[in-house]
Amino acid sequence: MKILISGGPVHAHLDAVKILTNKFKGGLMARLAEELSHSSFDCDVTYLSSKGSKQPVICNEYIHHNGFDDYRKKVVDMADDFNVVILGGAVVNLIPVNPWKGKFPSHNYKEGDEINIPFTIAPRVINEV
Repeated sequence: MKILISGGPVHAHLDAVKILTNKFKGGLMARLAEELSHSSFDCDVTYLSSKGSKQPVICNEYIHHNGFDDYRKKVVDMADDFNVVILGGAVVNLIPVNPWKGKFPSHNYKEGDEINIPFTIAPRVINEV
């Protein structure tokens, strides 16, 4: 049985170096991937996460994503190749409408300036699988 598991945070880019994320690291999903990999069932486990999140000690394949858009594309593109898809990643739900290209130009602002950044609610990847 082929199983795809996602775990850990799935961030959104504010600019080329800043991200919006949460504090979850993916420990529960990494443990599930390990348990399924060690089980008496014939499981081929692929684990999808961001770099820096908790990784299972053992699974068949590790795939890293680079934020929401990459995560979404990988899940949607791969889902049909698996018997089971477990989406346990902590997916960001607020995404900047227009992330800055390059680095945010903070030198153009002074201390205390308010910056209006419009956000949109992220599409729910689970609805696309």
